[in-house]
Amino acid sequence: MVVSGVNRPVGYCPAARAPGLSTFLWDDDLATAEPLSTYTDIVNPTFVAVSSDRRRIYAVSEYPGAVESTLSTFSLSSTGSIELLGTVPTGGITACHVSLDRTGAFAFVSHYSGVPAGTLPEASISVHPIDAAGLADQAVSSLVFTGSGPTPRQDRPHTHCAVATRDNRFVLVADLGLDRVFVLAFDEETGAIRHHAECALPAGFGPRTIALGEEGLVVVSGELQNALAVLHFDAESGALELAGPVVPTLPPGRSGACAGVVLHPGERIAYVANRFFDSIAVVPLDDPGELDIVPLGGDIPRHHTFDPAGRYLLVTGQNSDEIIVFRPDGTTLRRVGSFETGSPTCIAFAG
Repeated sequence: MVVSGVNRPVGYCPAARAPGLSTFLWDDDLATAEPLSTYTDIVNPTFVAVSSDRRRIYAVSEYPGAVESTLSTFSLSSTGSIELLGTVPTGGITACHVSLDRTGAFAFVSHYSGVPAGTLPEASISVHPIDAAGLADQAVSSLVFTGSGPTPRQDRPHTHCAVATRDNRFVLVADLGLDRVFVLAFDEETGAIRHHAECALPAGFGPRTIALGEEGLVVVSGELQNALAVLHFDAESGALELAGPVVPTLPPGRSGACAGVVLHPGERIAYVANRFFDSIAVVPLDDPGELDIVPLGGDIPRHHTFDPAGRYLLVTGQNSDEIIVFRPDGTTLRRVGSFETGSPTCIAFAG
C-alpha cells in the first residue's frame, strides 16, 4: 500500500506533515498496516497511482503558485522500498489527480489550475505514455478546457479527475469549474484524446471525483453542493446523462465540501467523503433516502478507497495525521481502527 501526502505548505494543508511517499504492508485479515519505507525527496505528491504489477508508482507533484506540475515514476520493490526513476513536466498547473488507462500504457493527469485563466502552461488534462520499463514520459496529447461557472470557486476550469472507461475507448473527466463531466474519445494506441460528449450537472454542483460501476453506472461527487450525482454511460455510443436528482450528502442546514466517492465492490452503494463535516455518507443507490452519515472520528477525509479484497474502506484523515479503517456493515460503516501517517492525501493499492 502506498500513501502520499503534503510535505510543503499549501492553502488547504498548511501543516504539511507528510514525509512525501510512504509504503505499508497491509494485512486484510487483521485490518492493520505495517510501515515499510518512506521517500522524502519529492514536493507534495498529493495523488498517486500504482501499476497493476505493483512495480511502479506514479505521483503528481502539486507546487504552490503558478509553477508547472510534474509526474514522477518510482520503482516499488517487494520489500516496499522506493526509488525515483524519472520526472517529467505535465504541461499544466496544480496537478491534483493521476490515473492509468486500462492497459497501463498511459497516465492521465488532471490539473486543478489554481491560478488565473491564461496563466501558462494551462493543460486541463495531459496524457503521458508509459514505456516498456514502466517509465512515464512527457505528454503526447492534452486538452485545455474553457469557460466558468456561477460561483466564485468556478472562475475558470478546474479539472479534478479523469478515469478510463472499462473498454478503454473513452476517458471521463470531471471539471469542478464548469459543472461538466466530459467524455473524451481515447486512442489506446497513440494516447490521443478528443472531445466526444459531455454531461451538464446542476449549476454550482462542482464535480470533483468519478467512480465507475457495472452496467453503465457512474457516480460523481459534487464538492460545492455537497451532493452525489448518479449518471448513466452508454458504452457503445459514448453518451453520458444524469440518471435522476442529485442526492445531498449532509443533513439539512449543515455545510461542508465533498471530496472523493467510491462504490462498494459488490453492491450498489456509494461512499462519499464530507470534509469539514467530517464524515462518510453511505448512499444505497436503489434507495438513497436511506442514506447514513457516519462520523469520521478524524479530520478532513480527503481521499478513501477499498482494500484489494473489498473488505475494508480506508480513509485519509488529512489534518489528524492518520488513516482510518472502516468495515462496511449493510448500509452503514463500522470503524475498526486507524494508523498514523502525516498529512495523508491519497491511498493507492495496485491496479
